[in-house]
Amino acid sequence: MKIPEMQLEGTTEEIAEQVFRKIIAPMFEEINQVNPALAINFGFCIAANAIGCYLSSGTNVDRAEKKISVITRNMVLDVKRHKSKVC
Repeated sequence: MKIPEMQLEGTTEEIAEQVFRKIIAPMFEEINQVNPALAINFGFCIAANAIGCYLSSGTNVDRAEKKISVITRNMVLDVKRHKSKVC
């Protein structure tokens, strides 16, 4: 996959959304067209790397663990409620 040159701007939340929308989601879709199982593994690896980065960022690890647990549970409930995929 070719990634065109891009300029990321805005708040940290906006930049994270841009990275997801412009790089991660298209890559997931491209992999998914060839091999859905690999796409799922790719999504898991992206999530695991992001969690690892956050946990090792020097923040309070116990507080970070709680935040990750809460957001994960909320996402699970949302996906179950809407019976839809995020990607």
